[in-house]
Amino acid sequence: MVFYLSLREIRKLDDNIMKAGFFFISFFGLFLVLTFVFFSLNLYSGEIQGTHFTVFYYFAWIFIAFSVSSAYLGYTMPGWFKNLIGKVYS
Repeated sequence: MVFYLSLREIRKLDDNIMKAGFFFISFFGLFLVLTFVFFSLNLYSGEIQGTHFTVFYYFAWIFIAFSVSSAYLGYTMPGWFKNLIGKVYS
């Protein structure tokens, strides 16, 4: 839901820096959902294989890292990130 609503709001904005922020917020929602998908896949494939940790477990933690970084960049918009986006769009 966050993914869809953020992408919908991007179309209404004129400022490129705010568009980039909403873009990262939308990816936060997508990565968060994928985290739970991979943890579920780990649970089911671990039962089939008889192990506790499968490759899906590590993918889930990678998506947690992506989720946290995209939430940080999208919500806080640090100065260095604004400068970087300003240089890209100018």
